[in-house]
Amino acid sequence: YEHYDRSNTAHAVQPLFNDVETRTERLAFIRDLHVTHVLVNPRLYELMMRVLARDPDVFSLRYDDGRWAIWEVAPAFRSLRL
Repeated sequence: YEHYDRSNTAHAVQPLFNDVETRTERLAFIRDLHVTHVLVNPRLYELMMRVLARDPDVFSLRYDDGRWAIWEVAPAFRSLRL
């Protein structure tokens, strides 16, 4: 809950699935939770497609049907030291 508490306190949103966190905050979340893929649902599709596309060195689009998407996290960022 450390990341949730931090994000909620700082930005009033859940971690990762928002457009206000910094790249460093996102990378810390990915690293600490060992995130390998991000599933984007229809409710957050437009927002998260823009957010994840901003960091092509971190996220690669693996599936997209226009409503649901799956992004892969580059292996180098899964254990990155910040």
